[in-house]
Amino acid sequence: MFHVMLVLPALILFFVIVVALFSLLLVGVLAVGVGAFGGASAALFVENTTAKRLLLIGFGMLAIIGVACALPLVAMFAGLPEVFFPFVIVVLFIGVGVMASFGIHCSAKIHNKVGKVVLLVVFSIFLAVSVAIAMVTPAAVAALHWAMGGVS
Repeated sequence: MFHVMLVLPALILFFVIVVALFSLLLVGVLAVGVGAFGGASAALFVENTTAKRLLLIGFGMLAIIGVACALPLVAMFAGLPEVFFPFVIVVLFIGVGVMASFGIHCSAKIHNKVGKVVLLVVFSIFLAVSVAIAMVTPAAVAALHWAMGGVS
């Protein structure tokens, strides 16, 4: 019984970590796929130019967030150095912020008041979150590097 109690928690922790990493990779790949196929279908089938722009912006932001989710695992399996993570994440989320601000600009042209307010709120939330992540990521990486005993 002692051997079971010795091995079982480590085995459960291993499977929890594997499931979390696999789900993060799966979310990233699915978000990129939905962004690509949704953007292509919006470009092909939507006639209204304002709706087409807003859909392309939304699917583009979804694809960028998917890349940000899948990037650490892809880089880990590809053997890329960890120095590039903060820079790439900041660039990706600055891209999300630029797309969100363009979405705010485009959603101001909608005539339906409820639709305009909903889109303004959604794009504003994306803008705020992307700016916060882009600002916090370098500081968090520097603090983690310092806490691990590295020289900054």
